[in-house]
Amino acid sequence: MRLCFALPALVVAAAAAAADVPYTPSDDSVVLERFAVPRLPGTASLRELRDAWIAKPTFLPTALAYARAALELNRREEDPRYLGYAEAALAPWWGRQEAPPEVMLLRASLRLARVDYDGAAQDLRALIESAAPEGHAARITRASLYVSRGDPASALADCEAATAYVSPLVASTCVAAARGLSGNAASALADLEQALSVNPGATIATLLWAHGVAAELGQRLGRTPIARRRPRATRKLCRLPPRPRGVSARSSIACSVSTSGQLVVAFNAR
Repeated sequence: MRLCFALPALVVAAAAAAADVPYTPSDDSVVLERFAVPRLPGTASLRELRDAWIAKPTFLPTALAYARAALELNRREEDPRYLGYAEAALAPWWGRQEAPPEVMLLRASLRLARVDYDGAAQDLRALIESAAPEGHAARITRASLYVSRGDPASALADCEAATAYVSPLVASTCVAAARGLSGNAASALADLEQALSVNPGATIATLLWAHGVAAELGQRLGRTPIARRRPRATRKLCRLPPRPRGVSARSSIACSVSTSGQLVVAFNAR
C-alpha cells in the first residue's frame, strides 16, 4: 500500500526534475522566444527596418531609416543598445571624413548620445560650413550642444541663424532653451507656451523636445504645475504609462530630453 502511494510521488518528482533540465537547442537557428518589437508612431517596426537594411547594407536610404529609428528608440527608452544598432547601420560611412550629409548629422547625434562633444562639434561645424541643407538642422543641434556647455550666447546665435530654415516650433524651442539659460526663463517660457499652443500639429520629435524644455523652465522657475503638466504631455505623446509613485517628473520622461540636444538632432530643415 505504501508503494502505491509512493509511485505517484516519484512520477511527480521525476517530471519536476525533467522540467528543471535546461533546454539546449540542437541548431543555432532555433528561435527560443520572440519579444515585442518597439514601433515608433507612424513608422515601420524596428525589425522591419532592420530586415530591409540587412538585405541592402550599403544602400544609404535603408541604412538611414534603420539608424534614425534606432536612435529615436534610444531617446524614448534610454537603452544604449539602440545606439549600437544605429552605429552598425552607418558603419560603411562612419569613418569617412566627408561622409554624406545625412550620415554626418546622424553621426553627430550618436556622438552626442555617447557624450563625444568634440567629435559631434566637428561634424556639425563641417555641415554648417557646407552648402548642404542639413546645415540648418546642424545649427539647431549645435545650439543645444552650446546650451549643455553653458554658452547661451553662442546657442542663441545658432538658433537665430537657423530660424528662417526650420519649423516655427523648432526655432521657438531652440531660442527658449538658450534664453532660459541666460536668466530670461520667465519670458522664454511664456513665448514657448505660446508657440506650443499655435503649433499642435508639429512632429512628435519636435513636440517632445518643446514639452521637455518647457518642463525644465517651469521647474527652474519653481512653477510646479507647469513642471508636472509637461511631463504628462510627453508621456501621452510617447505612449508611456503613468508616472510611478515616488518617481520624479523629470526622471520619468524616458523618451523626452531637456536642453542637452538628445532630441533636437532628429529634426530636419523645413
